[in-house]
Amino acid sequence: MMYKKSALSSNKRESLGVSRPFFFLRYFFYYLVGFSLFYIDGIESNDGLSIGQLWKFPVLLWLTYKVMNRVRWNFVKMRLAFSLCQVFNIDIINHFTSCISLFMKSLSLPLCVTFFDIFVSKKKLILFLRTFSQIVVISFIPFWLGILEERHTFVGATVIGTKSIIGVFNNAHTASIYLSSTLLFLVFYIRYIAKEKEDRIYNLIIIILGCYFLIHTYVRTGYLMFVLGLFYMLFIAKRTVVSKIVHFVWGVIFVSIIGVVLLSENQSMEDRLMERNIYKEDEGISGSGRLAFWNTSIKMWMESDNVMNILSGHGMTALKQRQYKENGLHIFSHNGFLDALVVNGLVGFVFLISYYILLFRFLSRYKTSKFYRLACAWLLSDISFQMVQGGYFVFYDVVSAIIILLPKKDLAETLCYKQDTVNYI
Repeated sequence: MMYKKSALSSNKRESLGVSRPFFFLRYFFYYLVGFSLFYIDGIESNDGLSIGQLWKFPVLLWLTYKVMNRVRWNFVKMRLAFSLCQVFNIDIINHFTSCISLFMKSLSLPLCVTFFDIFVSKKKLILFLRTFSQIVVISFIPFWLGILEERHTFVGATVIGTKSIIGVFNNAHTASIYLSSTLLFLVFYIRYIAKEKEDRIYNLIIIILGCYFLIHTYVRTGYLMFVLGLFYMLFIAKRTVVSKIVHFVWGVIFVSIIGVVLLSENQSMEDRLMERNIYKEDEGISGSGRLAFWNTSIKMWMESDNVMNILSGHGMTALKQRQYKENGLHIFSHNGFLDALVVNGLVGFVFLISYYILLFRFLSRYKTSKFYRLACAWLLSDISFQMVQGGYFVFYDVVSAIIILLPKKDLAETLCYKQDTVNYI
């Protein structure tokens, strides 16, 4: 009895992580293009749209054209509905540009999911995400070594007497979110995908550097996203109840040891995690101020005096003005769910919650894939991001779209291979 050789694994020398002709030249080109793209994206404008916003519009329009009328997953449709809430908003008349900008940014995830699902294979998605993750980390090195000078600062680090490593990105939160999501994938990659020793060692070095840069962003949102995702992926997923308890205990011990070392060796880190000296000029805000921001947003929606505000929200301008009045800062809620409730009303809030419920149901169809644990780790990480930060980051959505699709594509290719084998027999 003979078995047909699958086209998906026809050449081991072309498997992930194996060098090919012009390997270094090719990847140097990839890194250069990626770094340039990040650099352009980080250029801000004092008036009007920035270059980082302008280049995304034609790309998103092209994606819209490619996937028009080809959306089929319910969670994607729900995310599209939530994106439309950014347009049909009370601010659309006076702040048209801002509403369109938010709408285009929020479109990136559903468009990328649909495009990748239709046009890109699993192997190419993994190769792209691996290279992209490496570029994110490597892009910090010129700034870390002092070859290039960062263009931005982070007030959260400044008030504790230190400076964040932000790299090429336009702020520390962007840097930490990209690092946490890509590092999560790289850990999964060397644990479950990489076969070659050289490939594992290289990506392990990238992970160590990335963790160092993530720590020195001094952004707790990124810490939370990475730790939660990593904890689930390595210590909780795919285990029996007893095994989960044992690994949970070991995980807590490991994280605690790392935390103690960081706090004992880095005074700035201790000040940051213990929320010392934050907003010391304003006694009305304690710690990071999130509880005050959340309370303001909840009160604002609860005090809505008409049905339109309850259903469609107050808009971003009104929310920022209310936050400034009560907390002294023109900001959102620092919570994506509360932002949806106050800015887009009950309709937007329901769309966002439904998106996560439908996404979880979608992922649950592919529990037998090894990528399922990565997807669930990312989902837990993403929900934590919405809980303590919120917002839209296009490159983060690209990473998210790939991770969401990998379990589905993995099982689809496995079933295809089994079917080919049966037919051959």
